[in-house]
Amino acid sequence: MTSWSAVARSGDSVECRPAGQTIRFLETGEETDGEYVRVEITLEPRSTRSHAVKHVHPKQTETIAVQSGAMAIEKNGNRATLYPGEDVTFEPGDAHAFWNAGDEALTIEVTLSPAMQTDLFMRFAFGLSQVGKTTRSGIPLNPLRLGLLMDAFEGHLYLAGLPIPIQRFGATVLAPLARAAGYSLDLDEGYSRG
Repeated sequence: MTSWSAVARSGDSVECRPAGQTIRFLETGEETDGEYVRVEITLEPRSTRSHAVKHVHPKQTETIAVQSGAMAIEKNGNRATLYPGEDVTFEPGDAHAFWNAGDEALTIEVTLSPAMQTDLFMRFAFGLSQVGKTTRSGIPLNPLRLGLLMDAFEGHLYLAGLPIPIQRFGATVLAPLARAAGYSLDLDEGYSRG
């Protein structure tokens, strides 16, 4: 089995089966010299509001363009529905969530700038979901795994509604405990762990 911590390439895909989401990498951070990462995300009809995690990117701009289907969004408390040919941009700090608002699969193109390590973050988080280690929304069930993920990818995203300093503190405390317990970002080593 190939390590999930390996660098993503254009055309690679990862999926979060519980949430009905598939991500296909169109341009990776390595391929754009860190300028941006661009992915295609397919959300099945079951990928509803209950699976959408409201979050904040403190350092990245995220633009989502609808390719097919209907996408509902929540941005800073306001909701809207977008259709093919429409797009939305979330600036750093915008609290947002998006989900499939239709009865068919939703396909969107997402660009995050700068790239940071977004492709690796997606591979790790979705890799955990493939082995049943996350909630239906893709959040690690084990607090040690969550702390390690938040620490390793500090500044990528935070849950909206919970103060960021508290989330950073939690990651700072949990990450060393996770490493001491043998957790790593290499899913090949961690499949059997809780």
